[in-house]
Amino acid sequence: MDGVSTSGRAHDFTTSGNAPLTLQDDLIEVAKAYNRTYSPDPRPGAGSFFRSDHFPFAKRGVPAISYGSGQDLFNGGKARGEALAKDYVTYRYHQPADEYAADWDLTGAAEDGGMLTDLGRRLANSREWPEWKAGSEFKAVRDASAAVRK
Repeated sequence: MDGVSTSGRAHDFTTSGNAPLTLQDDLIEVAKAYNRTYSPDPRPGAGSFFRSDHFPFAKRGVPAISYGSGQDLFNGGKARGEALAKDYVTYRYHQPADEYAADWDLTGAAEDGGMLTDLGRRLANSREWPEWKAGSEFKAVRDASAAVRK
């Protein structure tokens, strides 16, 4: 999780790119307990999957996702979520104005944290390993280390 939602709770969540891996499927399943749905990357053309902090893991075959809070906000819906996201990218992202503000609504960040903690707990208590799906360019690297994970 690279950043937290400062816009309140959302009905959805997203990931950078539509990663073909079982970890994303697991996250979608965990999100159901929170009444949250998966929304595809709102900016797939930006290539965020290949520029995110998790990409070095993916290149080594390690299934990893870059989580993002959704834009379908409880307070204001998709229109407000999209407007706030556009405003952030335009005026604050990687700029001096990208700093804490007292008016942030961190209820969404708290829910996201709970959801991701539940995913981590599910993985920790499972005998299953996250895998890349058929057709993924990272699957062969992952499969080469399968014997070590048994």
